[in-house]
Amino acid sequence: MRDTFIAELDLAAQKDPNLILITGDLGFGVLDRFIKNNPKQFINAGIAEQNMMGVAAGLALSGKLVYVYSIGVFPTIRCLEQIRNDVIYHQANVKIITVGAGFSYGQLGMSHHALEDIGVMHALPGINIYSPSTIDEVRDSMKSQLMESCPSYLRLDKAKAELQSSVPVGNGINLMCGDGGGISILVTGGITSEAMLAHQMLDSIGVKSSVYSIYKIRPLDVNVLCEIAKKSRKIAIVEEHFNDSGLSSIVANTLFDSNIVILKWARFSIFGGYISEVGDQAYLRRVGNIDASAIFDKLRAW
Repeated sequence: MRDTFIAELDLAAQKDPNLILITGDLGFGVLDRFIKNNPKQFINAGIAEQNMMGVAAGLALSGKLVYVYSIGVFPTIRCLEQIRNDVIYHQANVKIITVGAGFSYGQLGMSHHALEDIGVMHALPGINIYSPSTIDEVRDSMKSQLMESCPSYLRLDKAKAELQSSVPVGNGINLMCGDGGGISILVTGGITSEAMLAHQMLDSIGVKSSVYSIYKIRPLDVNVLCEIAKKSRKIAIVEEHFNDSGLSSIVANTLFDSNIVILKWARFSIFGGYISEVGDQAYLRRVGNIDASAIFDKLRAW
């Protein structure tokens, strides 16, 4: 997903000299092509993410289209005050891009686990939020970002869902597998691959399910979400994020406000605080009980 983002941004920059990319001292092997093609449109702010966000806001308010790029928690949580006061309050056209959602950088420990970023960004008004699970969703998210003049957040995972095709059922909601019947498994980001594997496991024992990728978290297609919930009444939410502030909370609040009654709920997210163990993404998903086996074990009895 990261490489797709950089390739698409390179093409956009060649068409728009006002587009600026700022990085917090990372990704130079990945960014080499962008830097070569657009040398005057690239800034390395160094390991100074808060300053990077302030510079981005200033450039955006002077008429530039600014992308800031760094690892998961650094351009979000570390820069929260600058995002709130400099970017969002002034509605500066800054696009915040993070690579390494969830446990993508699991080997580097909890300081690099991005498990609260959706909740933090969603708590702020006036910023759109994208969390794609496939290459096509990355491209569509970037297309939306380029059309907007408001701040936005694009959350990229090192993993992605491998699939033959998906069916758009709404603005930013895709049916990944299943026919729309049975248990509705709602998911966002690269962990969609685990939900799709769980769907196959459930199907093998005759339990029907359908997996929906919600990659446009704000603005959220409320009407389509409500239609899915009304049809199913059984909702399972899968996310590589803490349980009390991410997709599960957003979906629950939305359905509550819409007076939608759900018969059964299940949440597959991180409960109980930070994980101190070190390992790769697959291992930490197992530790957090958000992998395909955990999903299958709970939903098989539904």
